[in-house]
Amino acid sequence: MGLKRIVGIVLFLAGVAMLITSHVITTRVAEGKIKISNAQGQVDQSNQLFSLNPYSKEAGGMITGSAQKKIDEGRHTVAYYEGLARTLQIAGIVSAIVGVGVFFLGGRKKPHH
Repeated sequence: MGLKRIVGIVLFLAGVAMLITSHVITTRVAEGKIKISNAQGQVDQSNQLFSLNPYSKEAGGMITGSAQKKIDEGRHTVAYYEGLARTLQIAGIVSAIVGVGVFFLGGRKKPHH
C-alpha cells in the first residue's frame, strides 16, 4: 500500500474521530443547556418571590446573585463548546472527504507522454 493511500486512510480516520468528538460535545452541551435552563427558572422564581418589597428584593438579589453568576458563566462555557463542536464538525467532514479523495485518487499514476 502506497504512502498516499496510508495518508488518505489517516485523514479519513481523523475526520471520523473529529465528527464523533463533535457529536459527544453537542450531546453534553445539550445536557448542560437543560441544567442551565432549570437553574435559571429557579433563580427567576426566587427573584420573583423576593421582589414583593424593596427590602426583600435586595436580600433576594444577594442570595441569588452568586447562582446567577454561575449560570452566566455556564452560558459562556456552552457558547465556547458549541463553537468548538461546529469547528470539529466542519474539519471532520473536510478531513474525511479529503482522505477518501487521497485514498482513491492519490494512488493513481500519471500517464506518461
